[in-house]
Amino acid sequence: MPVAELSVEHEKFVRALNQMIKSGKNIQRIIHINCGTGSYYKLCRKSFPDIEYIGYASSEESRDACRSNCDHASFFHRDYDTLDEVLWMDTDLLVLSIENDPIVETGQVLGPNFPNVIIPKIKLSQENQEEVLNSLMEKGYEYIFYLVDSEKSLFSLSLSRIFVLKDKEDDKSF
Repeated sequence: MPVAELSVEHEKFVRALNQMIKSGKNIQRIIHINCGTGSYYKLCRKSFPDIEYIGYASSEESRDACRSNCDHASFFHRDYDTLDEVLWMDTDLLVLSIENDPIVETGQVLGPNFPNVIIPKIKLSQENQEEVLNSLMEKGYEYIFYLVDSEKSLFSLSLSRIFVLKDKEDDKSF
């Protein structure tokens, strides 16, 4: 799918994922939290057909709609407090679509085992920007911003693990 045909949000996702792949990251499985209507599944099928995609919807109704809309069985429903049991699989890329509070949602979802994360759309304001970015850095991520919509202060973030929390805890120089 040519980048010109994509929404700005989808274009930023494709560019970020291509950049990860070009930098030598081996992305074989994507897990998408809050997968919405399944549009990223369709995008991945067209742009990255060799990558496995698993979507987690925020409700059973959303899961069913994704399965029907995409004709793909790898959509599931799980609440945030039950995600740990499935997310510790070999996940090369976690895609986190923020639905509400970015600080709460990143705190609930981002664990220590995700080497790469894309947050396709996140609202950053003067009030929350420092707290959001500090939270990501404390979890061991560096980030790259991509502007999605300047009027709405929407950005896409591409995160890469720079250290694992356990490493930080064992390192007495901090």
